[in-house]
Amino acid sequence: MGITLGNLRILRQMGILPDRGRVLDIGSSNLYGADRPSIDEFAQDFGYKLDADRADTLADGSAYGAGVTKNASWVGELLESVGMTYLAFDIADGYATQILNLNEETIPPKLRGYFDTVLNFGTTEHVVNQLNAFRVIHDAVKVGGHIVHQLPTVGYIDHGYFCYTPRFFFDLAGHNEYELIDFRYDGPGAGSDMFGIVRDYASYFPALTKHAEAKGPNLQDFAISIVLRKTKDMPLRLPMETSTSVTLARAATDAPRRIFSGLRRRIWK
Repeated sequence: MGITLGNLRILRQMGILPDRGRVLDIGSSNLYGADRPSIDEFAQDFGYKLDADRADTLADGSAYGAGVTKNASWVGELLESVGMTYLAFDIADGYATQILNLNEETIPPKLRGYFDTVLNFGTTEHVVNQLNAFRVIHDAVKVGGHIVHQLPTVGYIDHGYFCYTPRFFFDLAGHNEYELIDFRYDGPGAGSDMFGIVRDYASYFPALTKHAEAKGPNLQDFAISIVLRKTKDMPLRLPMETSTSVTLARAATDAPRRIFSGLRRRIWK
């Protein structure tokens, strides 16, 4: 998991990373693509000037690309250097990390509604228990705080368990009365052979060996990026997707007007 300095700068410009803010990282994220001038500019925007050796170390450890990825700098290091409070939830002991299994564990009571910003850059797609993961995120952010997701949406055939649709986030936002601040697609990435993951598992599942020579197209990878603002202190509400079902599908022109009609009558607790 990693976050580029470019993404952090965009969030700062949008007001998503406030001065002395409290940030929760869902997965302890490496810092990527942070050259020295950009680090200096980022720090100056918070009113800080980093020690030259520290800035150089962050920049060097953030190298990312073909054959040069170091994974030696952390987002938390940079954010703490500019006066922010940082915590990560992860199953591995990374930087400023509290061990928390998103499949099973809930957020500690003292951290409910504690964070100004929650970052989910490539973590929840690795978690089977999506309900628990998104409940932790919802419970962690304060009213008025922001949730930032950057997750797989198209391609990523051999990555994690889930790719997310825009509908998922739009309906999640509507049912929980989040304000949608920003949305975009990021990509394309190079992708990978569709049958690569099948061949990887063939030694364990003999029925897959027939695909040993199969070649599929390389599906390009796209991520979905969305910024949401929590507006109310209430338990997480779960949507149920019915607009594209066989019996309840509606014409596209009707759907936008009906998506959230009768919202409170059909909330799934």
